[in-house]
Order: sequence, then C-alpha cells, then structure tokens
Amino acid sequence: LTAVLDWEFCHAGVPAEDLTYCKYLIEKILPWDEFMAVYYANGGPQISEARMHFFQVWRTLHLSILTGFARGVFERAADQDLRIATIGYNTMPKQLRDLAGDLARAVGV
Repeated sequence: LTAVLDWEFCHAGVPAEDLTYCKYLIEKILPWDEFMAVYYANGGPQISEARMHFFQVWRTLHLSILTGFARGVFERAADQDLRIATIGYNTMPKQLRDLAGDLARAVGV
C-alpha cells in the first residue's frame, strides 16, 4: 500500500474551497501569505478575500454539522463508541466557537 485516498467529500468544486479546507494545516508550517505567494507564482487563480471568507465559513459550518451528527448518533445510542462521543462532546463546541469567529471575520466584526 503506497497511498490511501479518501473520497468521502469528493465533488466538483472551486480552488477557494480546497484552500480554506487545508489552510489551518498549512499555517502550522508556513505563513499563509507565503503559501499563497507560491500558489499564485505557480499558476493558481486569483481568489478574492470575500470568496475565501465564504468558504472558510462553509468549511467550519460543514465540520460543525458533522460533529453535531456524531453527537446525535451517540445520544440516540446508535453508536456507543467513545470516539464518537468525543467528537460530539469535545470537538463540536470547538467547531461552533470557530464558526462564530469565522462569521465575525467574514462580516468585519
């Protein structure tokens, strides 16, 4: 085995969606502005800040829904795996806080 491909969220999309999905990981190893400079220098299309804000909110909303679903599955006893409980009870509140921050930044608060 040389690779694993996760096709779970595979769909036709736009570059801004992919970039915002991986932004938090990239920022751990490289300043975002530096990454985007390399992205543009290698032919990446220009992306407006408004579009990036939209997809940042979209990404966090999507993750919030998924973690909320995990919580519901555990609460309904459909899956009693403690990893599911952790996602629902630990990660979901963090996602909702991130979503509030993303929304505030998107509207300029």
